[in-house]
Amino acid sequence: MKLSIIIPVYKVEQFLNQCIRSITDQIRDGIEIILVDDGSPDYCPQICDEWAEKFSCISVIHQQNQGLSMARNNGLEKAKGNYVWFVDSDDWLLPNAIDDVFSVIEKYPEVDVFSSYMRRYYEQTERYKDIRSKYYGFNFSGKSYMKHHCPKGASQRFVYKRSFIDNNALRFYPGVLHEDGIWGNSMLYLAKKVHVLERPIYVYRLRNEGSIMSNIKVKSAYDLITGHKILVDFMDKNVAQTDRFFFRCQIFEMVVCSFSFCLHLSQTPEYKVFLCQNQSYISREGLNVLSIRPYIILAWLMYINPSAVFRYMKAKNKMKAVIKNLLKFHE
Repeated sequence: MKLSIIIPVYKVEQFLNQCIRSITDQIRDGIEIILVDDGSPDYCPQICDEWAEKFSCISVIHQQNQGLSMARNNGLEKAKGNYVWFVDSDDWLLPNAIDDVFSVIEKYPEVDVFSSYMRRYYEQTERYKDIRSKYYGFNFSGKSYMKHHCPKGASQRFVYKRSFIDNNALRFYPGVLHEDGIWGNSMLYLAKKVHVLERPIYVYRLRNEGSIMSNIKVKSAYDLITGHKILVDFMDKNVAQTDRFFFRCQIFEMVVCSFSFCLHLSQTPEYKVFLCQNQSYISREGLNVLSIRPYIILAWLMYINPSAVFRYMKAKNKMKAVIKNLLKFHE
């Protein structure tokens, strides 16, 4: 078996057929599709079974709800392919995506991880946007990929060699939001070789462009700090002393996101409790990366007063909106 495509499924009955069809329309020998029904309460379990009846390459795991990380992990345990691709059930593959993946797999058998840029689909406006990188066709070490600020946050953009995953005991961390941040930073640091595909192969759906941030709860902030602590522990165990400052710089974005993702919650009692519980940790991490230019203002503000980050981020966002409106006016 060449490639295992693992699709966690939960409450996506309106999108699931499109996702699976985008794969079966370009199916070829050497592919298996593993649908992991994570206790979905809608019609998804039946949809999964119907597809499995149509295609012998499709298998289904039915489980009680355990969350996205465990759905991916359980799919991985069943996977037989030499390469693994995690696909979200509300997204879809572009035509010829599988042929493109097979082509680079056969051309670069020494590569641990293949990366592609993603095409975003904004459901509310029905618009597409390519999230591009200037390093198409490049081969990197995982560390160089990170240092060049290539995208790393979405696990779906990567196709992984199974032996690389198993040799490094990589699994998704269960029970937390933003699990891709934990996975991406640790996975890329360990990867010896990463190849960047030259064309987009994956469409990432943003279901409601206007409500993404409003749906984020205080748990998101707590889990981002938890994710950062998990990565610090990973650093202590796996990262060479000479790489630790670089790695700490990479993972500091999770601390920044614990603020920027939750700006709308800044005055809520729950978020104020979060600040009280985590202020010393956030301030210390800010000092650890104080010399990093992209984060120097945020780090300084966190040290002086973490709540001041809200004012900085709000001012920054307002300025962006003003500039955008001015540009529209002069077009």
